[in-house]
Order: sequence, then structure tokens, then C-alpha cells
Amino acid sequence: MRDKKVEELIEQGKFYFLNKQYNEALSEFQKALKLDPRNARILYNLGVIYESKEDIEIAKTLYLKALELDPKLEEAQKHLDKLVGTSEEE
Repeated sequence: MRDKKVEELIEQGKFYFLNKQYNEALSEFQKALKLDPRNARILYNLGVIYESKEDIEIAKTLYLKALELDPKLEEAQKHLDKLVGTSEEE
């Protein structure tokens, strides 16, 4: 079933991320996103990986997309706030 495959890919991606295998983690989450493109958790996890790789602009974009799909995803908001900081452009 598609949902089971998505969950397996997410878990595999988390495993790779925790072992600092960021490219492998990206690959797993990108596969999951193709199967479930409106999954805010996948977008959030991709953001975390890009943030870890210091690709801050990509991370911000992914957190924003995750929040568009799920405004109550607190983890994404916390990471976005940390990246944006208090020095937003006025």
C-alpha cells in the first residue's frame, strides 16, 4: 500500500539523517514526497536536512511549504523562526 511505502521511506530517511548520511536521507524523503506530495512532515524533514547541510534558503522554503499544508506543524514553525530570527526585513 502507498501509505506503508511512504512511512517506510520516511523511517529510512530518518535513519540516514541520524547517521549524518544527508544525501541518502534526501533521496529517501524525495522518493516519499513523490508518492505523497502534500505531506507536510516530509517537507519538514527535508527542511531539517537542508538546514543541517547549511542550505538555509532551501530549508526556509521547505518549512514555509510545510506550514502552508499544515499550519499547526509547530516543529516547522520553530525551525523557521530560528532561521529567520528577529531580524526580519522591514
